[in-house]
Amino acid sequence: MGIFYIGIVFLICTVCAIAGIGGGVIIKPLFDAISPYDSVAVSMISLFAVLSMSASGVIRHLRMKTAFDKPRALRIAVGSMLGGIAGQLLFSLFKRAFPDPTVKLIQNGLLFLLLIAVLVYTLMSGRRAEKERSPHILLEIPAVFLTGLAAAFVGIGGGPINICLVCLLYGISVRAAAVYSLLMIVLSQSAKLVTCAADCTLAKVEPRLWLLIAGIALAGIAGGIVGSYFNKKLNAVTVSRIYLAVLIVIIGIILYNVLRLILR
Repeated sequence: MGIFYIGIVFLICTVCAIAGIGGGVIIKPLFDAISPYDSVAVSMISLFAVLSMSASGVIRHLRMKTAFDKPRALRIAVGSMLGGIAGQLLFSLFKRAFPDPTVKLIQNGLLFLLLIAVLVYTLMSGRRAEKERSPHILLEIPAVFLTGLAAAFVGIGGGPINICLVCLLYGISVRAAAVYSLLMIVLSQSAKLVTCAADCTLAKVEPRLWLLIAGIALAGIAGGIVGSYFNKKLNAVTVSRIYLAVLIVIIGIILYNVLRLILR
């Protein structure tokens, strides 16, 4: 099954990198649905896949000299890192307070509500022209922080949530938002990884799973490279359509998980 999981992660990360979202937004709910692993193991699988994929995607964008606002990226970096730390600490508190099925239900339920909001915003925003803007830092940093917190808590990179936030805050297209989204994912997940090491979450992962996680991380890197290449080649309309299609698929998977956890 290890090769199957690695192949699935590669395909997911490729498509998600095209849309500028972290593969964890599909990997987390999909592994909840099809794998026998608990919430900690699934979160770690998602973390390493997303971190490797988004890091390779950011490096690819830098090598291709993708244009982006550097001061804006720095502010996003600060908010994302702080949010990633807070989200992992919150997850650890819930993990100690509730049994594993309840934690998964809370994660999937919150993610479902967030993505429904993202879908509604995406469909509505397509009906009007956006003008690029620069929000006040007192709005910008807290908004990015809360997004990073929510993404880390539910065990994803943040993908569609990041895209929605960046488009809403700055009035830019999905394609232009992709590089900022990937940057948010890298920094929030890096902060989450450090927090996991500090609170001994990494030690709770079974030793036999680390080989699978290593393979998944490599698949994430490959998917990020391939996906970022196509993101640069495709036009903004095509990227937006891929993003919307991925979002609808994710919502369907999460809804299945929520119903399965409620009815079990």
